Amino acid sequence: MGLTGLDIFKQLPKTNCGDCGALTCLAFAMKLAQQQASLDQCPHVSDAAKAAIRQPAPEQLQKCQRCRKKALRTEEFLEACAKAGLHVDSSTGEVQARLGGFSMFGTPLDASARIDEQRQRQHRKLKEVEDQRGFRCTRCSRVYCMRCLFHHARAHPSGGKACPQCGGAFETWD
Repeated sequence: MGLTGLDIFKQLPKTNCGDCGALTCLAFAMKLAQQQASLDQCPHVSDAAKAAIRQPAPEQLQKCQRCRKKALRTEEFLEACAKAGLHVDSSTGEVQARLGGFSMFGTPLDASARIDEQRQRQHRKLKEVEDQRGFRCTRCSRVYCMRCLFHHARAHPSGGKACPQCGGAFETWD
């Protein structure tokens, strides 16, 4: 999220009403900072406060909100694929490995072993690049990497994954 529990607390109404499910506004702010609650649970927070809490700090805009590693925009993702020797199909967006670049001297078994080794290298590169691809929430604009979404986000009703913070859907980060 980029904000600490105290930063969030400063924006809350401080009524300690418990309508959000937490005993106090400070407890609710701490849950928000740890991504264990949604801002929509507080019926008393103002729109201005929601905007201040949901707007990530500028230095956080290029990092995954969960693991804090750099997330790649679509253009950066395509460049990383090209550098890794991976091909992106422009019509489907599917990433494929390219094979070749060595001679086929030796027995067919030797050639097969070299192709298998190259496939394994390409698969590792593909996984590494795909894990860094960034996706932006359509509701709160937070960015998450594919690895964190795949392993930690719950399903969204419309398909795909839901934002851990606000429950919104995701789109590719352009």
